[in-house]
Amino acid sequence: MRFVLNDGFLYKKIRRIRHSVDKILRNSYGELIKERDSFDDSGRQMPEISKKELADIITANFKRTQESLRVLEEYSKILFPKTSVDFKKQRYAAYDAEKSVYLKYRKFLLQTECKRADSSDLTKKSLR
Repeated sequence: MRFVLNDGFLYKKIRRIRHSVDKILRNSYGELIKERDSFDDSGRQMPEISKKELADIITANFKRTQESLRVLEEYSKILFPKTSVDFKKQRYAAYDAEKSVYLKYRKFLLQTECKRADSSDLTKKSLR
C-alpha cells in the first residue's frame, strides 16, 4: 500500500493490524519462539509459487494474514484463552482492509494487469 499505491490511510489501517498482533503476542513471544522448529519445518521444502501480477501479490498476502490470524485465534483458545478474542478482532480487521483495498484499487490493479498483458503481446509479436 505504501510503496506502490501510496495510500497513507490504508497503509495505516494495515499497520494497526500488524501492531495489534504484535501487542497480543508480545507477552507470549518467548514461549512461542522456544517451540519453533524452523530447521525441521515441513513448509521449508515446499516450492514457492511465483506471482506475476501486483493483484496476485496483494491477494496472497491478505489471505496469508487472514489464515495466520485464524490459526492464532484457534490455538490461543487452548494456550492463551484471553487472547483469542483479540486475534478474532484482528482477523476481521484484515478482512475489512482487504475489501477496502480491493474496492478502492480494483480498477488500478486491473489496468496494471491489462497493460502488462498488452506489452507482453507486443513483445511476443515483435519476436516472431
